[in-house]
Order: sequence, then structure tokens, then C-alpha cells
Amino acid sequence: MIRKIVGLEPSAAKSVFADFINQYQLNEKQIQFLNKVIDHLTHNGVVEIQELFQQPFTFFHQSGVVGLFPNQAEEIRDLLESVKQNVSQTA
Repeated sequence: MIRKIVGLEPSAAKSVFADFINQYQLNEKQIQFLNKVIDHLTHNGVVEIQELFQQPFTFFHQSGVVGLFPNQAEEIRDLLESVKQNVSQTA
């Protein structure tokens, strides 16, 4: 629970999406969205999936993650779930 309160180290949060970012040719809005997710992880430790359909994430697309990443939304969900599991194990 402490990790959820204090967040992840910035390098750890960035590493969650490093392979994903390198695997796809992302546009500027997609990169900004992922940077917002990384920022959220840094401050909060986890991102709940439903948050990706709310502000500030819908600022980039009204449909949130599925609007920006129609073919990769499930992969992003899986990455965030793995972070959540790791946080739970270390709490």
C-alpha cells in the first residue's frame, strides 16, 4: 500500500512502457498520453484501468485509451495490471 501512496520511481515507471514505445511508431498524442500515464504511475504507483477513460486521459481522445490505441489498448491494460500486481506483492 505504501507504493500506491508514494508512487514509482520515474525510471521504473518509464521502463514499464519502454518496449511498448520502441515496438510501435506512435504519434505525438499517443506519446503524450503514455507520458501522462507514466507521470501518474510516478505519483500514484498504479493506474486503474477505468482511469484511462477519464480526465486527464480523455484530454488526448474523448474515448481515452481505446480511442488512441485501438489495436494496443489491451496490451496497455496488461502492462498496467502487471504494475499493479508488482505493487501488491511488494506492499
